Amino acid sequence: MLLLNRQSLVKKFLKRLQKADIAYMGLDSHPVFQTVIPGKVIDYMGAALPIIGITSGYSKHIIELAGAGVVLDKEADLNKLEEVVMQWISSPKSRKSYGENGKRFATQYFNWEKNKKELERIVAKTNETSSNYVRLERISK
Repeated sequence: MLLLNRQSLVKKFLKRLQKADIAYMGLDSHPVFQTVIPGKVIDYMGAALPIIGITSGYSKHIIELAGAGVVLDKEADLNKLEEVVMQWISSPKSRKSYGENGKRFATQYFNWEKNKKELERIVAKTNETSSNYVRLERISK
């Protein structure tokens, strides 16, 4: 029953996400965000939503690398946030471009099946060389 409930919630979330024009993301400057991408970044990119975020670390790097949106520093004032939102409201083409960039990046790098196959390939190669260690690297440097 819990699984069905979770699936229902996921469907509701995706429907709401599809109705959005812009995705906002604000993250505390916690050390974990220097090396981890929150799932919402991947969700927003996969939904082709342009992201406006107040974040740092790896999330900032990925959003900027993908061209998926605009990232402001924590010290950025509300005027800058408003400026970006107003620009996107007046330019649907710009919004769409950021969203498409994010979608393309997510499809290329955050695809479960593709990543599963790559991990299996790495593990198989590691087993062939009788190594006891598997080394995974970030998708970008």
